[in-house]
Amino acid sequence: MQFPVGIDKAIPIITGIAHGLQYAHRQGIVHRDIKPENIMITRDGLPKISDWGLSKAEGSKQSGFIGFSLEYAAPEQLAPNIYGEPGPWTDIYQLGVIFYEMLTGHVPFHGSGMGEITHAILHEDPCPFTPGGLYAAVIRDIIQKCMQKRPQDRYASVAELLSDLEKIKV
Repeated sequence: MQFPVGIDKAIPIITGIAHGLQYAHRQGIVHRDIKPENIMITRDGLPKISDWGLSKAEGSKQSGFIGFSLEYAAPEQLAPNIYGEPGPWTDIYQLGVIFYEMLTGHVPFHGSGMGEITHAILHEDPCPFTPGGLYAAVIRDIIQKCMQKRPQDRYASVAELLSDLEKIKV
């Protein structure tokens, strides 16, 4: 799928991914690598989350392997000593990054190398954008809340995020 896409296409996909994450989180599983390449779209437009290789069951020991895609990494994946350990809030952050990218055509943080991108994710605000249309403020607020640096400032759950997404009628 080529980005950017319109709100009418982005909302059903983001909502579908959120429902999939809600199900996984209820089972105690966190994906930790939500990115466009890990979302498959069925012929009837239903998004399916793939590549659960980095997922972690709650209560299980953390493996020594750390992996994620830098452009979609949440601050806690890059600096757990500052932001705490990854959890369901990590998937919420990454969903916000995808939502941003779907509407703008680019990821929110840029840099010429790993250090610059990491610094931007940890210390800078995303490149500003204003979606168009009737729900522009709601969409901007959803993305901003998903992408807060501190996990406790994000949505408390995917259910809370879904509640806000339901306000957008496409």
